[in-house]
Amino acid sequence: MKESELQALRQKWEDGTLSLAEWNKVIDDFLAEDAKKAGMVTPVPALWETTYTFPVNEHLATEDFIKRYAFAIGDSNPLYHDAEYGKRSLHGSIIAPPIFQGAIVNAGCFPDKPEIPGWNAFYGGTENLMLKVIRPGDRFHVINKYLGIEEKKNTGKPYRLFTPRNQRTLYNERNEVVGISIGNEIVQAMPPGTKRSTGEKLFADRKRSRYTDEELDTIHRFYEDELEGKFRRGGEILYWENVAEGEELKPLIRGPLDVSDIVSWIGGAAGYVIAFGWKWKAIKNDLKRCLIDPETGAHHNAIDWHYLDSMAQVAGLPYAHSTGRQNEAIVASLISNWMGDAGFLKRLYCAHRVTWFLGETVTVKGKVKKKYANNNEHLVDLDAWTELPDGKKCTVGEGTVKLISRAD
Repeated sequence: MKESELQALRQKWEDGTLSLAEWNKVIDDFLAEDAKKAGMVTPVPALWETTYTFPVNEHLATEDFIKRYAFAIGDSNPLYHDAEYGKRSLHGSIIAPPIFQGAIVNAGCFPDKPEIPGWNAFYGGTENLMLKVIRPGDRFHVINKYLGIEEKKNTGKPYRLFTPRNQRTLYNERNEVVGISIGNEIVQAMPPGTKRSTGEKLFADRKRSRYTDEELDTIHRFYEDELEGKFRRGGEILYWENVAEGEELKPLIRGPLDVSDIVSWIGGAAGYVIAFGWKWKAIKNDLKRCLIDPETGAHHNAIDWHYLDSMAQVAGLPYAHSTGRQNEAIVASLISNWMGDAGFLKRLYCAHRVTWFLGETVTVKGKVKKKYANNNEHLVDLDAWTELPDGKKCTVGEGTVKLISRAD
């Protein structure tokens, strides 16, 4: 479709003169073409071809990379950064924290967004499947598989709802599958005549507040205790027999969220580092997803809505905000503290429900849901989430942990 035709389509959508039948046909035609790509297996690109290409960040897991990742998610477990501690552990070396595969490569890479007015896409969450412990020296290659788009029928909503999904499988140098990450988007396709909300009503109760000295002292004391290991099981073995269904995990505090927290993840762990000419190479092929600076008129990389309030406001949010994968890693840290160095997180599915804005503090909580044995493994299912002071849950996770049994 030519740009002039697209502009006319957008205008008709905004003023409501585009009929519902015409709009649905545009969507259905796109879905028919997209279905041809479903199941397509491809290598992961080596370079940033668009702002959301997500090439492989690192092919080699080194001690330094693992340590940088642990620091970027705020995890102080020495198993992830202290070589001497690692040598004394049952692993014999430091190992990577759970869902480290998300730093090797991001799962959320989807084909180009359709030029359909009202098509609003948000990152929905990730299904992380872990098959092997990642150690320094492991080298990876990654295969990409686009899983296609599923439409959620009969939702009772005034819009059409879709879930595009993409899978990335990590192999080590022995061609063993180390992990599988499946990313999904949530797409709200708004019908003609419904302009995108600015978020003023949606986020009316989310005003940035100033912390009292007492509140900050409480957070800082928590961090001091955390750094001393008071919330971490560490080398003490948690036996499966000692787990009780319904027991709560020791909570963590994360915040007040600021730019350095987000930069530590995006640049330090996730490897989203493209500047100047390299940045232009990516965004010139993806200008429809760029943000336009209201002061300079310049194109910004879409990632900037995580750093700058002004760029978030262009996209309809009141403040800059956290990233989904860092939130998932924070949930994984809670589980890691609980299961100890001998536990293994096999699966973690996280969905992102409420945005965590700059300046806000969340509590990370969890609870044991079920314990059972399956295929000679002793497993525990957990619920874990990040929670704002008013009780809103931001990132909600479901995990499965393998523990040692006294019968082993």
